[in-house]
Amino acid sequence: MKSIALFSIIIGLELSAVCQGQIRDLTAQPSEVLARLHFAGFDQLTGTTNATTMREVWELPVSIELRDQALQKVAGALAQSFTPRTNAALPDASPLIRPLLDDLWRKESYFELRARTNSPMEWTLAILLDQERSRLWQTNWIQLSSGWDIMRSGRTNPISFTTIDSWFLINFAQGSQSGSSTNSQVYQRVRANGRPIAAAKDYWLKAEADFPQLAQSLSFPSWRQAPSMELIVTGKGLGLRAQAHLAFSKPMPWSIEKWRIPTNTITDPANSLIGFTAVQGLAPLLSGESFENNLGMKPAPNQLFIWGQSHAPFQILAALQVGNATNVLRNLSANWVPLLNSNLIHYGMGQIESPTNRLQIVWSGLPIIVPYLSPAPEPSSDFVVAGIFPIAPSTNPAPSALLAQLTSRTNLLYYDWEITESRLTQVRPLVQLLSMFTTIPQTDTNSLSTRWLEAVGSQLGNTITEISAESPQALTFVRNSHIGLSGPELVALAYWLEGTNFPRINYRISFPPPRTSRKK
Repeated sequence: MKSIALFSIIIGLELSAVCQGQIRDLTAQPSEVLARLHFAGFDQLTGTTNATTMREVWELPVSIELRDQALQKVAGALAQSFTPRTNAALPDASPLIRPLLDDLWRKESYFELRARTNSPMEWTLAILLDQERSRLWQTNWIQLSSGWDIMRSGRTNPISFTTIDSWFLINFAQGSQSGSSTNSQVYQRVRANGRPIAAAKDYWLKAEADFPQLAQSLSFPSWRQAPSMELIVTGKGLGLRAQAHLAFSKPMPWSIEKWRIPTNTITDPANSLIGFTAVQGLAPLLSGESFENNLGMKPAPNQLFIWGQSHAPFQILAALQVGNATNVLRNLSANWVPLLNSNLIHYGMGQIESPTNRLQIVWSGLPIIVPYLSPAPEPSSDFVVAGIFPIAPSTNPAPSALLAQLTSRTNLLYYDWEITESRLTQVRPLVQLLSMFTTIPQTDTNSLSTRWLEAVGSQLGNTITEISAESPQALTFVRNSHIGLSGPELVALAYWLEGTNFPRINYRISFPPPRTSRKK
């Protein structure tokens, strides 16, 4: 949430490679808006009574240090998109880009991506600047535009810029040799109305994206089934409220039914519950002859529950609704355990066992943790429970007010509540442990991102996320939090910021290469 405006320019550069309020849309030729983002700027939060935790976290010394490190990496990545126009050696372009990035998170900005009829795709970035910063942008962009082009797929793509009133506009048209920012729709609206979009009065950030059209324009087949999206982020009390509406082009097969909560399994020993997740509508995704026959789950599971407890390390548990827990576990033991073990032995990853004295599947031989799967203690016998480390069962029930968040709703597909500070404390060592036997990189305890997580954790309270089905073709996403991200997302963000290839995203996780036997 904190750096969406910053990364809009990155998205724009990469895309070029492969509620308008009262503002009039002056369309010069047929065109279609594929994405737009309006960011009021971090300065807009200063002096307000909302999102105070966000401001406090953003102004921590370690936050400033981490932000500077990230922006320096972003400047270097953006500089690689520029290629000299001549064979003459030119200096690195990143020093010209770096000072401009500070304004992208501080100042109001507007980004728009369009696909014009019979014309190249183009994007425009408009940012509201004072005279001093506007002169800096002009100076740096004159040097960039006179010495470099954006090079993608063997084609040069000139960038144009202009100023109008207090707005600085950058325009990019893919494949264009003579594009001009004064021809853009955004420029025409600023000239006519003094702004590219109506001023943000009741939100901090608004983003819209038509992913099916983006898929068609960018030749991204995986996006064709994605929905159109509108996201609005507002300051609310100490934190932020994010609300998104997702619209699909055709009815989706999610299956909503009455919640069946395994109350004997989801417990709260010593009032240690720090997180609870419930999701339903899985059956249409998991149904199929291959899934049902191979795993023995008939019918396919439709509901999943995950919860965390703080009374013991690594206490993250999950319960899955299956047809018959006993039959499922026996089927897995007979058909899948031998197959999995034949692969694990090549990685030195322990082995999966089925104890003879109880119906359970246990993965032994890993450092510290002992993942397991067993029948859940439910009268219906149709739930299995999984955990990371076996513990003695508890009879202390989960809070009724928490479970009522599910039972009082008829269209709820997903619910997640967490004490974010506590979940951070739980997830961080678990990820470090997983890095011992997967490709997840280990982080230095003195790294900036590690120190940042330690500093922000004590500032965070509850994070609540809900996804509801408004119709067969529409979902609503709502999150109330202190800084916009949940505990696991903050950990993922920290790993991303410290990654050697940042700002590129690569969260592919796998086992290390198989062990090879030594030749005698």
